[in-house]
Amino acid sequence: MINRGTLALLALISVPCGWSAKAAPAPTCAQALQSARSLATKITGDAGAYFAHRKNYVDYLFGRLRNLSGADKLAENEKLNADPLRQNMLNNLANFQAALETLRAQNCLPEAALRDIEEPATKWARRTVLGQFPAETETERPSK
Repeated sequence: MINRGTLALLALISVPCGWSAKAAPAPTCAQALQSARSLATKITGDAGAYFAHRKNYVDYLFGRLRNLSGADKLAENEKLNADPLRQNMLNNLANFQAALETLRAQNCLPEAALRDIEEPATKWARRTVLGQFPAETETERPSK
């Protein structure tokens, strides 16, 4: 014989939940484009800041600034400022790629326009994650 508790539990399981989570609507093309551009800007900005901190770190330990008083402490501060930028880069890149996939899935932009947004940010994100310093020609503008 089934007791009231079992019957109540059976009733709860068999009744569909009206409060179940609903999927968020897909972003519009404008929202996805805004997100992709914002993330591309963040990636390139964070990469520039990361490599500036890394350059200072190297200069304080081995370069022209190594003879400064407290150079070791300054180098450590540069490393502490650079590390979070590098650690967050994979997450930023994943979010950026998700925004690009939304743009592709909804045919928001031609593939060439998507590549123009994608390639520079992806290149800088990968270099940051791998710690590959950019070539001097990419960071310095020739004087005229």
